Amino acid sequence: MLLWRGRGLATVSRAQQRKREALQRLRGTSKQTADGPTEEAPRFSVLLKQLYKRTHPDLLRSRCAVSADHNDKQWQVLNGILSSVRGDAGEYPRAISQTMTLYLLGATLEPVQLRIQTAGGDCKRSLTKSFTDLFLSAKILQPGQPEIVFEEDYFRVAKLEEAGEDAGEK
Repeated sequence: MLLWRGRGLATVSRAQQRKREALQRLRGTSKQTADGPTEEAPRFSVLLKQLYKRTHPDLLRSRCAVSADHNDKQWQVLNGILSSVRGDAGEYPRAISQTMTLYLLGATLEPVQLRIQTAGGDCKRSLTKSFTDLFLSAKILQPGQPEIVFEEDYFRVAKLEEAGEDAGEK
């Protein structure tokens, strides 16, 4: 494969190309499928990790201790919500209607808001919208990108309920 590099063309071995594609898949930025070039949906964990790197309390502490303490408290609440929809807990998060503000590290400390509304039941759709809005306002997700995708370890309760309904229908 030939790639344009500076003054001329450079060759890339198949191993290098496979490695590059694997890294793109891990980052959630792969743009090729069997049907041709399309954009893969961004994975929630990849986007959440990027957000965490920009809002981590320890990174903010040298600039503004108050904002760092605030982000620390907000992440505790957020992690509680995420742990209830992740893993084998077998439960949905409780009914929540809350707006959380996180301060992003950048040239200036920029506040972004996460508006969470759940009814105490299956909340995948509402959390997907809430986090999509957060990632867009933090400029981690670009407008027009496909909807974010939660990995397999999220929302197992809904999957178990669906499996139980399928077994009951047979």
